[in-house]
Amino acid sequence: MKINLVRYQFPFQRIGEIYLIRNRLNGMCYVGQSINTGKSRIKEHISEAKLWPKSLVSQAIRKFGVENFDFQVVAICIGTQQDFDDAEIEIGMQECALFPTGFNKKLGKGRGIWSEFQKQEHSRIMRDSEAHKAYHNSIRGLPHPCKGYKRSEEARLKDRLVKLGIPRSQKTCQKMSASHLGKPSNFLGRRHTQETRQKMMRRKVCGICKQSGHNCRRCSRKSF
Repeated sequence: MKINLVRYQFPFQRIGEIYLIRNRLNGMCYVGQSINTGKSRIKEHISEAKLWPKSLVSQAIRKFGVENFDFQVVAICIGTQQDFDDAEIEIGMQECALFPTGFNKKLGKGRGIWSEFQKQEHSRIMRDSEAHKAYHNSIRGLPHPCKGYKRSEEARLKDRLVKLGIPRSQKTCQKMSASHLGKPSNFLGRRHTQETRQKMMRRKVCGICKQSGHNCRRCSRKSF
């Protein structure tokens, strides 16, 4: 049954295809999913093999040639993303599509099922990352690599500009309020300098007095 006919019968359902790419020479295969058509996704693999092969199946297509591969749609899925992943994992395990017996580094989106090659590659990347080193240093009792390092004003300004104008969600505001509840103020026991007071006074403008033009004690402070 063609996918367009299925979409016509189920217009409000998430519909996609599970496709299979098999190498005729060594029998290795690749299983994938697409919410469009399997043929369009297969064409993308072939184009990727010609231009810049990143995935294992694209590298294999470039190495052995398109003529040595069979392309077919093996299933049509209707449902959620989890249904798509379950179908891909089931077919992929039946066809032994995980590397090194196949071209799949993992089956399913999200967490899915990883091949041993992908697990080792991910572990190597994590071991080399600074975040991983900092985490293990904290467990071993060693100082954090950034401890004692003071960020430049330019870096702090960049962070401010990135977050500027982005409103906090209601949930975030509630969390911030709950974290400060019952704790003393950070400014307890401290006093503003005269310069800071003058800056604060300049910002405080009485809207009523500004409109009427008369001077009161509050509005007279704008002259500082």
